[in-house]
Amino acid sequence: MVYLDPEGDQNFNRMLVDAGHAQVKDYTTNEFDPYDWWAGEETPEPTPTEAGKYVGSVKSDKYHYPDCQWAKKIKPENGVWFASSEEARAAGYVSCGVCKPP
Repeated sequence: MVYLDPEGDQNFNRMLVDAGHAQVKDYTTNEFDPYDWWAGEETPEPTPTEAGKYVGSVKSDKYHYPDCQWAKKIKPENGVWFASSEEARAAGYVSCGVCKPP
């Protein structure tokens, strides 16, 4: 979290999103809730990551959060995206033991 002034009134992260230079991702592992930046205002919709919220590989039976160290090693051509953990489990995948998605 970056603020431009000592009083914390100018949230740089929000400024980047508002200017179109960044997007809010819907990760549940955030240390803060980016939607608090717009308290009482209309908030932007989260940007989906690829085609889903979780990613697995055709060469493994694990599914991950996209920012997991192991997800980052998946080659794009091997990626399998899931909209939910239920969808991943129904496809035979199990939760990663490192990033621990639901």
